[in-house]
Amino acid sequence: MILPMLMFVLLFGLFVCGVPISFALASVAASFAYFLWGTNGMMSLIQSTWGTMNNFTLMAVPLFVFMAMMLEKSTLVEDLYSAFYKWSGPVRGGLAMASIVVGAIISAVSGVVAAGIIGMGLIALPQMDRYKYDRSISLGSILAGGTLGQLIPPSLNMIIYGAVCSVSVGGLFASGISSGLLLVVLYCLYIVVRCL
Repeated sequence: MILPMLMFVLLFGLFVCGVPISFALASVAASFAYFLWGTNGMMSLIQSTWGTMNNFTLMAVPLFVFMAMMLEKSTLVEDLYSAFYKWSGPVRGGLAMASIVVGAIISAVSGVVAAGIIGMGLIALPQMDRYKYDRSISLGSILAGGTLGQLIPPSLNMIIYGAVCSVSVGGLFASGISSGLLLVVLYCLYIVVRCL
């Protein structure tokens, strides 16, 4: 009982000192593994880290992060948003629905949640503010569309889950498509009903 409390206090102290989260977690885990189990604990830590690094599936993670950064720096998100806005112009809540659909497309391209939320927040929010959208609808549609990256393939969460738990990543992707598209439809229906 006292060891978990001691680990928590040490971790909290490192956070207060300004140590980044990844280094704080790693240092607390490594130090307690050494003091509790000695060199055997350190060897098991090194072997598990090496096994995770040699996992072929995890090679997709930096590539998807790179794709998200490229989307953020290019004007592709802005062009996509303006195209969907023109297509859904006469419909009430068209800007909010465009935010949902573009967020789903960005999620399907990059697999990173931050790319969709940052891109849509910088582009869609000023447009919706200009057309006097309700703040809850505008922010809700941006956040709902941006977080679809956790569900719509290729999702980084599914890749990491599949790699760690030895589950088929293809099976996870197949299950994420239908539920992600269902969420897009339900979000758009909610926006239509709310705007009417």
